Amino acid sequence: MDASSINTVDLSSFREAFLEYTEKHSRKPVPTDHILVMVYDYIGQIKNGKQVLLPKVIDDIRTKSDRKNITSKENLPVAYFSVQKFNGRKTDQNVVRHTGLFIVDIDKNKNLGVDMPQLKKDLIADKYTCICFTSPNGGIKVVVNTNITSIEHHDAFYESLKDYYLTNFNIKEVDTSGSNVARACFLPYDPGCYYNSHSHRYCLDINQINTIYANTLNNKILHKHSKLLLQVNSISLDEHYDNIMNLLKKWTDVGIYSNIFNVYRYKNMGKDIMSTSVPFLEFIIAMHTYPYRLDWSTRLDEGYFKDNPNKPISTDSIEGLDGMEVCEIVLPKSHVIKEHYRAKTLGSITMKLIFNNPFCHVDYLINAVKMINFYYCEDPNPGGNPKPDDAEVTKIVLDNYRKFLNGELDFSKVIRKKSKKDEISKKYVFWSRHHKSTDSKTRQLEATRTFHDTRNTKKYKIFTEAIQMLQDGKRITQKRIADYMGVSTRTVRRHLTPEFVEIITSYNITIVDLSHRHIVNMSNPHVSI
Repeated sequence: MDASSINTVDLSSFREAFLEYTEKHSRKPVPTDHILVMVYDYIGQIKNGKQVLLPKVIDDIRTKSDRKNITSKENLPVAYFSVQKFNGRKTDQNVVRHTGLFIVDIDKNKNLGVDMPQLKKDLIADKYTCICFTSPNGGIKVVVNTNITSIEHHDAFYESLKDYYLTNFNIKEVDTSGSNVARACFLPYDPGCYYNSHSHRYCLDINQINTIYANTLNNKILHKHSKLLLQVNSISLDEHYDNIMNLLKKWTDVGIYSNIFNVYRYKNMGKDIMSTSVPFLEFIIAMHTYPYRLDWSTRLDEGYFKDNPNKPISTDSIEGLDGMEVCEIVLPKSHVIKEHYRAKTLGSITMKLIFNNPFCHVDYLINAVKMINFYYCEDPNPGGNPKPDDAEVTKIVLDNYRKFLNGELDFSKVIRKKSKKDEISKKYVFWSRHHKSTDSKTRQLEATRTFHDTRNTKKYKIFTEAIQMLQDGKRITQKRIADYMGVSTRTVRRHLTPEFVEIITSYNITIVDLSHRHIVNMSNPHVSI
């Protein structure tokens, strides 16, 4: 057959028709009863989550009536509807596979005046609704199945879904906290929980995804790191963990806050801290997120006190450490924060608290500063110039915490300095927080003795090294020792023990004797030494 007689087709048109058909077909109902999602017994559970089939999750919401007696939602089980499996902690970075499900959170408090029962009926009638139930606070949770194929497209799908619900339903605002892949959803008791295992999939093609990124997500992506919401209570433990991880990444990349994150304040910090296989990181963040009490003074890591927690330690006894930069908050009972210095002082106290408690959840810091404001800030003119209220205190703390997470907080303003000089005053002796209480004078005396004993031991080693190195055929003098050690001759005289004087004198006499014998030998070559 002649090739010219073969019928040809427009391949580009055929491809477009095929894609159009595939796209239409993909929107048809797809079963979801085989999907596995990650479920944990409570929000604070770090490990041992279970993969649970979606119908089982729904059945528990409908039948577990004991959940209605749980007063704190933090004690309710949680599901991660978008996550089929985590590789480590419950963070976006550790999501192994996306389930295709998205959760849309409609907060009752952000939709005042909306008829929530009617809204729930409207949502249940929508073809894309896979699951719909009432949340613990009276809002509505909607779960939608999608055709997402890459975790990296999660943001685009979420933005599109948010626009869809705001456009087609009587909703004023959608809670944007659900934009995270690893977003926890509390599982309440709702016997009327709706589940459609064959709901339509919400589909986007690659062109739509790229358009969403170009139009709406650029600014969000630039500011995604160090997420900080104005509603403090909405920062979950996982989001707090992400904040700290992003901050530690900046520390490892560019070395910020080296006076906070180091092996002296956190002994295991020298390990591969960014590896999820290191249990230290999970442990230290969990332990310090809501500590038993905040540190009002900078501390040495407790690991240094394991041999004797009742004995102070001098930094001179730790290799590579010559004192530590510290922040101290001292507020006697009679202290008063004057009217015109309230905001500035509260800001400084916030910075000190962050310096001493860098892993602490921000709402704990806010409560501490609120307490200080209540007890110590004077209020002589409540009508004309009242002291900061809770909202103002919250703003002061959040402004400083935001700078901290971005690596922009300048702690040099609050680090302890010498009283008459603009020079950092390092701390050299530290106590364990677990030492048995003694009166302050006894502690001070023992700390002073420890400091001088350690210093003297260190000076003795340096003196010994100096005397050995300076035995080079020249006389050893106080000036040469001082130059070698980088101290004054006065310091040398203060530390010259009889033992050192005897060694130096003996060496100098030997030098003079050898020099004299050399002169005699040169004048009479026949005289042997």
